[in-house]
Amino acid sequence: MTVERACTADSRQHDAERYASGHMNAGDAAAFEDHFVECADCQAEVRFASAVAAGVRHNEPVLPSARDRRRWWIPAGVLAAAAVATVTAIQLRPDPNIVALGHVVTAPAYLGVAVRGAPQPVESQFDAAMDAYARHQYLGAADKLRATLAAGGDSIPGEFFLGVSLLLSDRPADAEVAFAHTIARGKTPYAAEAHYYRAKALLQKSRVAEARAELAALTTADGIVHEMGVALADSVTRVTKR
Repeated sequence: MTVERACTADSRQHDAERYASGHMNAGDAAAFEDHFVECADCQAEVRFASAVAAGVRHNEPVLPSARDRRRWWIPAGVLAAAAVATVTAIQLRPDPNIVALGHVVTAPAYLGVAVRGAPQPVESQFDAAMDAYARHQYLGAADKLRATLAAGGDSIPGEFFLGVSLLLSDRPADAEVAFAHTIARGKTPYAAEAHYYRAKALLQKSRVAEARAELAALTTADGIVHEMGVALADSVTRVTKR
């Protein structure tokens, strides 16, 4: 004898979420399938829960209204795809231990060189940016450095310290781009540090392979930066082997 399922607003949402996410046991799932093939309200809940689980709700067809009593069948493939997407999303969550390795504790110091004669406006703008940087006002420093670069300021220290300022302002994606620009300038006084801090930015985005490639670009000729890179690479290896 088939026992009729209770079907309330709360039970529909609860059952649909468990079914779409794969957390319903086989017996309950079979019983729920027998029920929702006859129940337009439960079909709507399952369609909604499946879309949320798959992370593509905006691409789903319009859900049937409670007044629409036509039978909507949801293909098993749609639900299987939703379950796979849910598992994939969980697997792609950033590893907090990797992200922690990307954090910068101490900002690299700027050892500026005094300019002879009266400074030009763009040089004064850069000095103002680095004054904000020295006072740990990194977001303000980033804004001023962008203005300096737009005005034609020296892009070698400008891009590098822009990257550091962005990294210290919790903007690793933008920082990574600024460091890439510094690296693209070739052998400059900031090239080695740009590789190291670009690796830091990439770790904050859990892009481990790319971060390792940046660290591998450092050589013994880079001195202390190379040693810092070796230590960071070792830490990444230890964390990823856990």
